[in-house]
Amino acid sequence: MTDTTDSLDIVDTSADAVPRGHMAIFAYPEFGHVKPLVATVRRLVARGHRVTWITGDRYAEVVRETGAELLGYPSARPPFSAGATATAADLGNLGLLTMRESIDVVIPAVEAGLADVPDLVLFDIESVVAARTLAKRWNRPVVQVFPCIASNEAYSLHAQVFTPDDAVVQSIFELLHGFLAATSQDASEIWTYLTPFADRNLVLLPRELQPQGESFDERYVFAGHGVEAGEGELKPWSPPPTATSVALISLGTETDNADFFRSCLDAFGHGHRHVVMTLGRGSAGLDPDEHPPANVETHAWLPHPSVLPHADVFVTHGGMGSIIEALYFGVPMVVVPHHPENAVNGERLAELGLARVLPEAGLTAEALQAAVDEVSDDAAMRANAARMSECVRAAGGAEAAVAAIEGYLAAERAEAATA
Repeated sequence: MTDTTDSLDIVDTSADAVPRGHMAIFAYPEFGHVKPLVATVRRLVARGHRVTWITGDRYAEVVRETGAELLGYPSARPPFSAGATATAADLGNLGLLTMRESIDVVIPAVEAGLADVPDLVLFDIESVVAARTLAKRWNRPVVQVFPCIASNEAYSLHAQVFTPDDAVVQSIFELLHGFLAATSQDASEIWTYLTPFADRNLVLLPRELQPQGESFDERYVFAGHGVEAGEGELKPWSPPPTATSVALISLGTETDNADFFRSCLDAFGHGHRHVVMTLGRGSAGLDPDEHPPANVETHAWLPHPSVLPHADVFVTHGGMGSIIEALYFGVPMVVVPHHPENAVNGERLAELGLARVLPEAGLTAEALQAAVDEVSDDAAMRANAARMSECVRAAGGAEAAVAAIEGYLAAERAEAATA
């Protein structure tokens, strides 16, 4: 198999050699899709590139702090990670809503708001309709970005989550067929939108974490992570001097699951372990101003990199951003999946000896406490997490992602010069 860095070695990607470019990034308006690219975009801007980040208005502050230009829009997407376990049908309905928003809101907003055509178009799978449609109109190359498990001809994340005869899948087909007809495109173009990968793909996890990772060829660059060095220093945290064990508990930035967090209080309150719970930005899951037991802290939000260097175990919903942060610091996990993609992530972690998976349905405080104790005390799991931490860091992170993007840009410039 060809190493994914081979295609980058044919061009000089030093800061002086690569012409500055304009990149448009289409990102699904969800923190787990925006946050993994922050460090990469910050580096691109620092190296003199222009970046237009196309995502929901609610992420304006995150985008602007990188130095990128925001092309925002008012997204009607509801918080998906909130509440109890979601089904494949729920996930599909959200995908259908997202596709309609891409057609009705995102494409017109970009056409009206983008001052000049970008040199390179990057997008995640949820943004495929808007990104591919506009890239085709602009005659510009595309790069698909995976902040999640990637897909190729041998492995499909979609196939793990959906079945072809799902009613919502059929609705997505119908919407796309209608869009193709309305925009005078041939019906066969539907596969351009439905193929879950591109000729160039940037994967924000290490190859070792990817299912069937050996089957992914030179079209894929596995960059490892989007964890910024010193990120935890932005909001420093340290355990109490008497703490001998620390558990971090988080269901991500979007959650409203009071029952789960109260189960955690029942499981760990007044116990020997120091527990940090992040309840989600703007969450009503549990009032962070309530007075929990002395060994439990509750925060509306606290960056995971502030706590994970001190943690023995991380209880998570299984979002890939949270997983990569845990693995970056070598922390094993207890995964309580919220939806089918989380479950796929959890299964992969369990297969690699990095986590225990607990279904949320019927979860008891006793089962949660037992799983956390088991993972925290499992020397083999800790060793596996330490090895995966080395893989995550060795993949290169934001620097590897920048090298890949600049390599794509330089190759396009070289091809245009000889055309």
